[in-house]
Amino acid sequence: MHADTLHALLEMATGDESALESLRLLVEDDPTPVALCVSCQGGSGLEHVYANGAYRALAPHVEMEGRTYDEVWPDGMQRLEIMGDPYVLVVVPPPIVADKVETGPGSSQPAEKPPASDIEERRSVLRAFMENTDAQLAYLDTDMKFVEVNSAYVHGSNHTEAELLGRNHFDLFPDTENQAIFERVRDTGEGVEFRAKPFEYANQPWRGVTYWDWRLTPVKDQDGTVLGLVLSLVDVTASVSAKLLSDAINRVNGIVHSTLDARSIIEQVVPELAAGIHCECIAVALLSGSSDLRIVDVFGLPEEMRGSTMPMTEFPGALQALEADRPLVIGKPEIARFNGRHACGTELCSLMVAPLALASQRYGIIAFGYRSGPGAFDEPQVDFAGKVAASLSLALNNARLFELCSREARYAEALNRIDTAAHSILDTEEMMVHVVAEVAETMEVGASAVSMRRGGYWKVTYAHGLPEELCGVRMSDSDAPLPARAFEARETIVSVDALNDPRANQCLMKTYDIASLIAAPLVVRGEVIGTLIACCFGETKTFADEQVDFMNRAAATLALALENVRLYEREREIADRLQQALQSMPDELPGAEFSHAYHSATEAARVGGDFYDIFELDQHHLGVTIGDVAGKGIDAAALTSLAKNTIRAHAAERGKTPREIISLTNELIVKATPTESFLTAFFGILDCRDGRLVYANAGHATGTVLKVDGRVSRLPVTGPMLGAFAGVGFEQAEVRLEPGDLLFLYTDGLTETRSGLEFYGEARLMESLGTSSYLTPSEVVERVVYDVLAFGDGELPDDLAILAVRLAEEQPEVPRQQKLPLALNDDVAAP
Repeated sequence: MHADTLHALLEMATGDESALESLRLLVEDDPTPVALCVSCQGGSGLEHVYANGAYRALAPHVEMEGRTYDEVWPDGMQRLEIMGDPYVLVVVPPPIVADKVETGPGSSQPAEKPPASDIEERRSVLRAFMENTDAQLAYLDTDMKFVEVNSAYVHGSNHTEAELLGRNHFDLFPDTENQAIFERVRDTGEGVEFRAKPFEYANQPWRGVTYWDWRLTPVKDQDGTVLGLVLSLVDVTASVSAKLLSDAINRVNGIVHSTLDARSIIEQVVPELAAGIHCECIAVALLSGSSDLRIVDVFGLPEEMRGSTMPMTEFPGALQALEADRPLVIGKPEIARFNGRHACGTELCSLMVAPLALASQRYGIIAFGYRSGPGAFDEPQVDFAGKVAASLSLALNNARLFELCSREARYAEALNRIDTAAHSILDTEEMMVHVVAEVAETMEVGASAVSMRRGGYWKVTYAHGLPEELCGVRMSDSDAPLPARAFEARETIVSVDALNDPRANQCLMKTYDIASLIAAPLVVRGEVIGTLIACCFGETKTFADEQVDFMNRAAATLALALENVRLYEREREIADRLQQALQSMPDELPGAEFSHAYHSATEAARVGGDFYDIFELDQHHLGVTIGDVAGKGIDAAALTSLAKNTIRAHAAERGKTPREIISLTNELIVKATPTESFLTAFFGILDCRDGRLVYANAGHATGTVLKVDGRVSRLPVTGPMLGAFAGVGFEQAEVRLEPGDLLFLYTDGLTETRSGLEFYGEARLMESLGTSSYLTPSEVVERVVYDVLAFGDGELPDDLAILAVRLAEEQPEVPRQQKLPLALNDDVAAP
């Protein structure tokens, strides 16, 4: 048997017990003496493991197995060693056998060379053995030409046996790195072994990367000369690919769980898919609407495909994969039809489509393909595509839910801001500008506007992002058909493709390139007063259900705000008139000089509950009133007017004392107003001749008298507040104002003004008044007001009213009283 044949057998047997047993059976009856040995520990010789019959016949009386070569042949024996790992084949060359067949140490007998028929038989045995293995085996001479190959090698090389034998290996399979390895083994006589070595077919890229365990072993004669090389290849692509696919799935799952941003997930996953499945091109297409696919990411395909849209029925296998809910390998006819419709350098030779779907929710597809050749998708790749599609579907679902929650939260926050603006910004123009800008930003559209229905026409009154020439223009229903439809149907109208929507004003849409539009009616008490509009320019936009809901709710809030503004404007007009009436004071009165100040705590209230009055009873007597009604607005104004006019009316009747006047006023208020209506009030009658002041104080903040020498005395309360109880008694008191003394009356908004946690308080007021005795009434009021506002940093917790009265000097130049400005500014200096 030839040495190269034996080397091939040894190569196959290495590391494979069943193949080793086959080797023993094949050489057992061969006439060539053959022994299987292993290197002794430390490399000191060879130890016999097995010897065939011809070998044992050389020394029939010697136990071979377990003994070293030197122990069996102490006188030496020429041999040919065929090296393997861990086995070494020892062959006694035929010439030696021909001269001497040893029957034991020192003995020999003549032997004959095997006939040609035996050699051919051995070659047949070798070929049978080579064909009975999955390993790809090839024997090459020192010129790297194929001498012998088995069928597995022929099949794996994609060449016929005739195309291989006699041809140089690297003419057929050029590879600089591998050629260097082969030449090194030939030149050094040292074999090499690789595990899972990758290999790509340069002219057949669709075959992808394959992985091989391969060994290259030199065949030597007894002199150690390399006669040729035995190449053994075992395809481990399946196991390596399984590991790569598993690793890729793990990386994909890591990406999926690292973020809730769907776009980021897809961008990171696509390269992993390409690396895991080793295909040439990938496309991820998501559903746009119910029947179109929008390509959101590509690999190995023209970049211009990204963002393109096509009907789902035109993408081969998309609908079928979604309906089957599993990956499908698409047939060539469908691929050919696709290539015929969508050329542009994207022709495909093979295609697999995996659905992106979870439960009843469909998201789109992942397409895997080859363009350079008919790459095949095997079962592990199909399984991989299904698993990564499931992971990506879950990620898209999570991203959708997160986006939905985020949008709902964003819409809720926007609605809160719109509601806050509608109820806190009193200026209609400012409020509406704020609202339409908020709607445009939240809806992520180019423009938003409010179009009001007035006199049968539509007019854009407030807008954000809309061309200026559209604002203020009157349009009929035919000019604005979509708002008119919303008006008639009292429901939101959505036009996704406004440029082609017969319901829309096509001329208007095309002139301003309005691609999509949504109009929500503004309904007040069942009547539509206008529409809230959002529109996109250039590119169409599909409005999600939550966006339509946001527009409806924003329109409802806005409609209520507009109605509130209308009511507020009406109430403010009434309030202005009431305030003017309630605060009207005479310019001057005989016998006294006076000054007053009023300030509402909030502009929104407009009409406060604080009031004062001074009026002439006869040529010597004046009526002086100050009061504080609980509450604000029209109701407070009504009670203020009732109390003020009742006091005036009873005071005009001669002979009634302040106690009687206050008592009668209380009875009327108790009967004429709700139980929760009440107020405090001070009423006095001042005799201008001698300064005698008779007064009744119904629960009001203590009035004061500022003496000319700077002393301040307080006027005590003489009864409960008005309107709380019927039939209660009131007392009256008397005080005399000397020439120069000042009657200073005020409401509790003065003393309750805060600076942080500290009140302005009566003590601070008394101190301020104590240093003001030399001032005129108007100067005193101005000084106190300035001090209070400075203390409260310009803010008041409650309405403030002040009335200061002093007896006139003899033959006075009567000053005209003034209503003092209360806001601090650079023109007001401290007294």
